[in-house]
Amino acid sequence: MIYAVRPAWLLLTAQLLLATGGVGWLTLRPPVEGAMLMIPLSKEARTALPQSVIDRGGQLLRMGAFPGSFVVHGRRDALARPGMMLIAADEALCGPHKKDAR
Repeated sequence: MIYAVRPAWLLLTAQLLLATGGVGWLTLRPPVEGAMLMIPLSKEARTALPQSVIDRGGQLLRMGAFPGSFVVHGRRDALARPGMMLIAADEALCGPHKKDAR
């Protein structure tokens, strides 16, 4: 038996993938300022992560869910750097974190 791929099914599948990807991107996108999960992508970045956060005006809140990662508080544009991945520190993924007293 040969099954033909119908264009309507192909379009529906593409729309579902785009919608799912968009929701995922919005969920994991780090805030402009606030709690973020920093994940090092190399051994060198892992070693330099704590001091680089402090040097860039951020605060280390706690260890992250991934090896070498930290939940940090700061400004996204100041903390972003090569070798690091920033994602939103969702409480389901990272656990509860303290709100800073300002």
